[in-house]
Amino acid sequence: MGILETIDTLNLSDEEKARMRREYAEEVDPLKSERDRLQANDRSERVRVEIANLSDAGLKEAPAALAFLRRLYLSPDAEEPGVVLFADHELGLSGDEATGARAREEMSTKAAFEHFFSLLPKDTEGKLKLVLSDQGDITDEHGKPKTGDDLADAEANTAAHKESLGRAIGQPIGRPSRAKRYGGRTSSGGGE
Repeated sequence: MGILETIDTLNLSDEEKARMRREYAEEVDPLKSERDRLQANDRSERVRVEIANLSDAGLKEAPAALAFLRRLYLSPDAEEPGVVLFADHELGLSGDEATGARAREEMSTKAAFEHFFSLLPKDTEGKLKLVLSDQGDITDEHGKPKTGDDLADAEANTAAHKESLGRAIGQPIGRPSRAKRYGGRTSSGGGE
């Protein structure tokens, strides 16, 4: 039984118990605050090192991902159990989808991310074999050769996108007529 519970059991008035709780808090809070500050500084330093290691391992080209991980790792409950991973058979996983887990596993969110990163392919220097910027380059090209004319390429992509979308929804998508775009008004031009 802690001191606050002991105060509650004393045969004193509510005002006297409240005064005793207040006095206890005034004595303990500075010590608790100092301990919390030291723990936060220690955690902050550990997280700084972990993020630097991930950056060096190949994630430096994903600063938003590193910022998110830093935020997650610095959260006060990041190391408390936050997820229960079911066994493969409970999730109906087999073959390439299975991880080999035979029992449920409880882990913190931080531990889940750390385990995920430990599974990514690395080269002999410990850097990730995945280069995130290459993935963006691959998806940007769409396998079509560029003509060299940026305006013509953009118009061709727009036309191809409209055609693809039209097939998907079952009706053609065209540019609305000038009258629909401008409400039937014509330009007063000024020049002719």
